[in-house]
Amino acid sequence: MNDTEKCGAMITPSPGIVYVLDPEGQFIFVGRALETLTGFSPEDLMGKHFSSLICPHDVEDASRHFHERRTGSRATRRRQVRLRTKNTNDEDLGSRYRTVELDAFGIWDKPPTDKDKKFCGTYGVVRDIAGPVSVEEKMGDQRKVTSAMLIDLIEAERERIALDLHDHVGQSLVSLKMHLEAMSGEEIAIAETLKKGIKAAEKEVAHIIEKLRSTTYGLKPVELDIAGLSDSLKTLFKEVRMRTGLTIHYFTRDVPERFPRSKEIALFRITQEALSNVIRHAHTSEVHVNLIGKAGLLHLSVEDDGIGFDAQAVSESSLGLHLMRERTTQFGGTFSLDSSTGRGTHILVEIPL
Repeated sequence: MNDTEKCGAMITPSPGIVYVLDPEGQFIFVGRALETLTGFSPEDLMGKHFSSLICPHDVEDASRHFHERRTGSRATRRRQVRLRTKNTNDEDLGSRYRTVELDAFGIWDKPPTDKDKKFCGTYGVVRDIAGPVSVEEKMGDQRKVTSAMLIDLIEAERERIALDLHDHVGQSLVSLKMHLEAMSGEEIAIAETLKKGIKAAEKEVAHIIEKLRSTTYGLKPVELDIAGLSDSLKTLFKEVRMRTGLTIHYFTRDVPERFPRSKEIALFRITQEALSNVIRHAHTSEVHVNLIGKAGLLHLSVEDDGIGFDAQAVSESSLGLHLMRERTTQFGGTFSLDSSTGRGTHILVEIPL
């Protein structure tokens, strides 16, 4: 009997799913309890990547969890994920999943404190914490998937427009500005009024280029891919302050430097839309933005002391508010809006980290 068989003989009676992954995330051992829970036998998964067993909507978080084990970074070792059952498929939005609690630990060839340690894989236990997903939960999952598809389409269109503006309109304006500068710098006898007209045109083109850069950043914040959410928000606040004079009080605490990009984009877009609403409707000179990590959640708060509005009357008809809700829904988060005429507006978003 080899080491894997001995391990299986010892842990097969476990009520949870005991598993071992290699350094690439592929199953090299799975306890027999898997078959009772999901319908898949251990043989079905041997050599396959762990993502093949996980609900598509949870793969990103699970992959980040595995990466944390691989890098040895300090992170929560316990996660909740949904596992596919054997009667599910990726095309069926009403598929059944099992919600489980996952504990994972890194395997190293040397003590974890040794700088020269080599990552050998992960091991852990998966425990069933819920029965088959109910009709209501299925509908909730379908809503999350639909929201995610909608947001992906919007972000793809934003990126296309931003690239078109940069590659075509932006370059044409830069070329025009260079021609105007060349004309105004030449030592030729032209009427003074024409010189003034050229200078005015230069200034106008420069203003349009700057406005185009601001618009392009709003459509596709490149800094978000490089520096993360907090720095990107600071850049956004600076641009808004310079353009509108709005004072933005920003506070952040216990937020990871980087987390899944889709969540970074969602929180950035929600903040962006909330500030746009403040600028257009609130009639106020300052706003408070808080971004806090706590108990496995990210809390985003945008609050102003402006004129407010009738939340019930406006909420259903506002595309901006609807998109904020959709961006929150795709992650199973919560979105709340508190406003009434004469007492400002408070938007609070909470999404799982």
